[in-house]
Amino acid sequence: MERQPQDCWDNGYNPMLLRAWNANMDIQYILNPYSCIMYMLSYISKAEREMSDYLKRVIKDLSHDNPSDRECMKQVMNAYSKNREVSAQEAVARTCSLKLKSSSRSVIFIPTDDNAVKMSLPMKYLQTMDEDVENVWMTGFPDKYKARPNRPEFENMCMAEFASEYRIVYGRQKKGKLVLPLQQNMGHIQKITRGKPAVIRFARYSQQKNPEKFYGTLLKLYLPHRRDEQLKSTRFPTYESFYAFASVKLPGTDELQCVFNIVNTNREKYEKHNEAIEQTIEDFEKFSPVEDA
Repeated sequence: MERQPQDCWDNGYNPMLLRAWNANMDIQYILNPYSCIMYMLSYISKAEREMSDYLKRVIKDLSHDNPSDRECMKQVMNAYSKNREVSAQEAVARTCSLKLKSSSRSVIFIPTDDNAVKMSLPMKYLQTMDEDVENVWMTGFPDKYKARPNRPEFENMCMAEFASEYRIVYGRQKKGKLVLPLQQNMGHIQKITRGKPAVIRFARYSQQKNPEKFYGTLLKLYLPHRRDEQLKSTRFPTYESFYAFASVKLPGTDELQCVFNIVNTNREKYEKHNEAIEQTIEDFEKFSPVEDA
């Protein structure tokens, strides 16, 4: 970081990276995952002081008219919902219709809860269905994974890999290249060939507080299966016991493999630095944020 005295107010930068990035740089030296997360979150959660001042002025102006509590809350709600503090850069970008963000990766959320939120079928379908039909829900991503094509490359594919490397296609996209139909008429998928595989997101549970949900998430994401019954058994009735002690034969193999070995091997591909990040979260909850991190 050595520099000339006249450059003392310049942000830290790297000359070679600056030519490639061609935008502002403000490099900070960090030593651990906590500092990295703290640095990133401090940027995306900056306090909007101007908005707070604006709401204070609205409340102050209302005090002269002596409105009811209901009317006061209504005015504050309108002020909050219709106004937002923006930077000069964002104002210019919106005025000139410039792209506000760009990403090299798409992101997909995978529901893993046993009682995940579901959407019902559209009303036009419900009105034409028989009264005895109980399945009135739209299919979710786990359903589409279980109905993946009956082909060799899909047999030993876990749901994390399926979500990361394939996307659901609709309408005219179904006529594109590398499009495959799902079983049970659940739609079509297409392998991602442009760019990198998608980043997966999912609900995280504490191994100590919610062990069943924690191990259930691991099994659903990283153990190849086509039915929920393949994630438990009469001998191992819980997700935790099945993960720890069960062995299975994957399609195309005659050898029994430990479930935890299969899960951990697949997990390493999608959860980088997972233990360090979880430890960081625990430290944050126990000791509160370290302001000088």
